[in-house]
Amino acid sequence: MALTLRSIASDNGDGIRPSAVSTGANPVLGSAIVNAELELLRAWRNGNDRAGSRLFEFHYDAVYRFFYGKIEDSIVEELAQDTFLSIVRNRDTLDEARSVRAYLFTVARNKLYDRLRHQGRAPRSADVSECSLQDLGPTPTGEFAKRQQQRLLLQALRSLPLNLQILMELRHFENLPGPELAHALEIPEGTVRSRLRRAHRMLRERIERLALSPDELHSTLTDLEDWAREVRDHAEAS
Repeated sequence: MALTLRSIASDNGDGIRPSAVSTGANPVLGSAIVNAELELLRAWRNGNDRAGSRLFEFHYDAVYRFFYGKIEDSIVEELAQDTFLSIVRNRDTLDEARSVRAYLFTVARNKLYDRLRHQGRAPRSADVSECSLQDLGPTPTGEFAKRQQQRLLLQALRSLPLNLQILMELRHFENLPGPELAHALEIPEGTVRSRLRRAHRMLRERIERLALSPDELHSTLTDLEDWAREVRDHAEAS
């Protein structure tokens, strides 16, 4: 059976859905995931469509999470599917030195930037990556930010330049290590480290301005990892 877009996001007849395999929940599995990706990619190139479906199962939730809350809910699915279509088109030319996950996030980031430009939410002369979602206008706040600390954290994240917000989410929500972050964002690893330091500093400054009390400041600053786990668990359960 030929690989279709439907098989990217649906049950494949063996009871496995995209949420059955998580790439972000356990960073210890990072190298094993990359090796598994490579095996699946090579099998897919050799005509094993089931391997292609399994490759998408690994990453569907993460790509969906990437768009969720940054763009209207009604087009999240469309952008996620467009992202996977790019790997279908470029299957035979993907660089095996890069993880498939990093490639997908590169494509997803570019599609997000293109859509924001197309919607006219950024001035023509502006670099979308340097604009924050707060600057670009209202977007869904999402169901993930339920507690006050999480709402505050989400507000602070959305006030960061978009390139730094994406970096923080890929690091903390998806647990991408330095080399994968460098590949996904197409920047040197040294730049990844310096931008992470800048992003953490800016996030803290934003939270300090928004927090109503020292206790709220402390609880919010320590809430990022817990919230990241909740985001992953929520997406995988839905």
